[in-house]
Amino acid sequence: MGAASITTTIPVDSPQTRRYNRIRRWLGIADFILGAVVLVVLLATGWSGTLRDIALGDAAQNYVLAVFLYVLMLMTITKLLGLGLDYYGFRLEHRFQLSNQRLRAWLWDEAKGFLVGLVLAAIVAELLYFIMRQAPQHWWLIAWVVFLGLFVLMAQLAPLVLFPIFYKFEPLQNEELKARLSAEGLFDAARKRALPPRPTVVAVVSSPSGAVWHDVTNVLRRRWPLVRVVLVGRPLIERVVARTRTTLPVRRGQRLGEVRVYDGGRLLGTRPLVAARSVARPGLGGRVSWYARRTVHELWSWVS
Repeated sequence: MGAASITTTIPVDSPQTRRYNRIRRWLGIADFILGAVVLVVLLATGWSGTLRDIALGDAAQNYVLAVFLYVLMLMTITKLLGLGLDYYGFRLEHRFQLSNQRLRAWLWDEAKGFLVGLVLAAIVAELLYFIMRQAPQHWWLIAWVVFLGLFVLMAQLAPLVLFPIFYKFEPLQNEELKARLSAEGLFDAARKRALPPRPTVVAVVSSPSGAVWHDVTNVLRRRWPLVRVVLVGRPLIERVVARTRTTLPVRRGQRLGEVRVYDGGRLLGTRPLVAARSVARPGLGGRVSWYARRTVHELWSWVS
């Protein structure tokens, strides 16, 4: 059995990527329009004043508590009206195979996001109205300075306080993978570089129409607008060099070939291609069982 070379090129702009980003953009536009319509309706119908009176009544004329209750009611109304768009976005990620999050976990993340947003919005509203009461002539200038400082503070605290609420960070638990990467020198201290506290340039290796590029630029535009973002959009080529056929059985970790990554004609690096699990030589019963399980799996995927 001879060795074969199979070359695959990473597409720069696939139709599926364009369709996903087009739907994502329309979702963002629809969400913005919905929020604007809610505010216009509240002001035009006088319901904003009704919410204010309810907040003042429930707060027993306590101004600080009334502002918090008003923000709570406003965010609750907006969240309930936009829940359909949020759920469509959740299903969209699954349709394009970008997420495997279950509905229960998504609902829990939405609840945490709502609570975190409520706390932050309440802090901003309380500060704004406090500044307006204390300095009615120059409140706009003082508010600009305060919110600028608050923005810088949140940019520093977000990785330590906010991100752990939604993401789980832990050391690499796969000892076999860790040992293999260590043997390749990827954990050597000489290769490590200190991250700057306030980076001025961030390079993103992605397609210009990919979800990664849009997500990174949107987050940086909100949280660190002073940074310069550089897109490295040149396509890379992956070449898998392996035998066209492999004799069973195969042991887990057995080397089957290697993956070579090229930038144009320049070789960037190689990575061994190894078996993720052991595969025994199946008998007649094993082959029949495999085909039966695959058929059931395909039918279940089609039904669900």
